Amino acid sequence: MKIFIQDLSFYITIIIYVLILWIYSSSRTEPVVTKDRNLIQITVDAFEPWNRSETPFPCVTDSKDSKDGIYFIKVPRTSHIGASVTYRIARFEERLNLPRRCKINDANKPIKALDQKLWTRNKTKTFLWSMLESPEIRAIKRFDLMVRTKRAEATIEAFVNDTSITPYIPNTQLAFLSIDTRISGFDSIEHYASLVKNVLAEYNFIGIDERLHESLVALSMLIDIDIGHVIYEFTNCAFTNYAANNLRRYITPEMDSYLKSKKWKTRQSGDYLLYNAVNKALDLTIASLDSEEFNARLKKIDQWNKASVIVKGKHGCGVVLNRKFPEELGELSEILSARAK
Repeated sequence: MKIFIQDLSFYITIIIYVLILWIYSSSRTEPVVTKDRNLIQITVDAFEPWNRSETPFPCVTDSKDSKDGIYFIKVPRTSHIGASVTYRIARFEERLNLPRRCKINDANKPIKALDQKLWTRNKTKTFLWSMLESPEIRAIKRFDLMVRTKRAEATIEAFVNDTSITPYIPNTQLAFLSIDTRISGFDSIEHYASLVKNVLAEYNFIGIDERLHESLVALSMLIDIDIGHVIYEFTNCAFTNYAANNLRRYITPEMDSYLKSKKWKTRQSGDYLLYNAVNKALDLTIASLDSEEFNARLKKIDQWNKASVIVKGKHGCGVVLNRKFPEELGELSEILSARAK
């Protein structure tokens, strides 16, 4: 009887241990999209910091044919800010590595990762990152441009059926970030899930346009650089409530309904899987960082932006840089302090 009780106690301990592991892993899993009542789950982890003491940041000057260096994958019809931040990071890394030049890809051009043959890269000599945008926001932005330039009518028919509106091509963002294989616009949800898992494993960091400043602060902390290395030139806002309302000037209730419909979300299911998974990864990354330092950096960007609005005399996002380095941005804080007096 004593042996039986000991065995039972052992098995109960094992069961409790397995349950704890299951609960822990579930907290790191984002249910991203449903299809035919089957829940697709992707285990999402925080993006890993780049350990400079073990591996130098990839400011490399290898031959043109090499796939080493800093790579930013620009998705069509998304913000240019990620590309400009990439060039700014490279400039500051060059200052630390003179006379070496930091090799980067053509970050301003939307070129698929697959077409850049990034599966051949040396991961210890490459930093690969990108920025994503909500699939519906991409569609709305493109439709706004098409109507303003008189290449489309502001009708529900054009909004739903006009194939010239690029973001309507299914799963464009996943297609651009995918490294291991080309994808069809109408692959299975299971295939999309496997591609999303591969993207998360391959990229050093992916940010979200709608969470731009959070993304940039997280990036700066992951690669251990000053927040001034990832700020961007003062520009019109693309991710504020004002901008969002302005973009929606041609959007009717019928168009809104379409963007909420099963047809739209099924058509873009790969991009939704990727977007939701990256949002979760960003949440986990921020949670893994020093919260006091994160908030201090976020506040500094906000202060620089407020001072820049004063300098420019108009609403906008970003910072008045004029190619300035972080240590030269103190004057912006002084402007804000003087205004407060």
